[in-house]
Amino acid sequence: VVKGAVWFRVDLSVAQGSSPSWVFDWGYPAVERVDLYLVRDGAVVQHATFGHDVPVQNRVLPSRTHSHPLRFEPGVNYQLYLRGMLRGSVIAPMSLSKPAAYYRQVSWTQSLQGLFFGFTFALLLYTLIQLASQRKLQYLGYALVVAGCGLFFAVFHGLGPGFVAPDNRWFWRHAGGISAFVAIIGSSLFFERMLGEGAGLWFTRLLRGCMAASALFMLLYAVGVLSN
Repeated sequence: VVKGAVWFRVDLSVAQGSSPSWVFDWGYPAVERVDLYLVRDGAVVQHATFGHDVPVQNRVLPSRTHSHPLRFEPGVNYQLYLRGMLRGSVIAPMSLSKPAAYYRQVSWTQSLQGLFFGFTFALLLYTLIQLASQRKLQYLGYALVVAGCGLFFAVFHGLGPGFVAPDNRWFWRHAGGISAFVAIIGSSLFFERMLGEGAGLWFTRLLRGCMAASALFMLLYAVGVLSN
């Protein structure tokens, strides 16, 4: 866990006869900023900046993760320096792939994630229909859980910032924390309504206090008083 910059260095060399075109990918969408320096014989031959703080339209490859094309002359030694700015845990799933393999992996991953979010949306819609027809608060709690978890995974996997309102950087910077609080509020409401009086007055008050505290912390986090 860090607050600040982390440096990585990788020594690279492409064999003779290999393709000079490669794609670097930092597979954690929530990283704030990555500065990439490709060095040959002590001189920087390529520099790129990407990350969560860089708008999607300004990236060379507008993908959900942070990718950038690189070219290597076969038989030449290179050093790849990476400076990552992070606000929490260091999560750095980095890869260097040939373009065909990279796009195949991106297509496969996004297909699976599209299937997941399709099921999530269907479950949310079904829960809202039940809420409208039966007017029971446990359905509202369950809808908040589904919405909060779905929003969190959309942020974590980069689908939200990459494809839904990519210009709204404030929202996507705070959406992960807000979604967690929404899920906590929803789960507390769901259990409070489902368990009812059988859980005891103390447990009901505990769940209601959890909802109130989560709503307060969510508001403080949204206005910037709390940070992650």
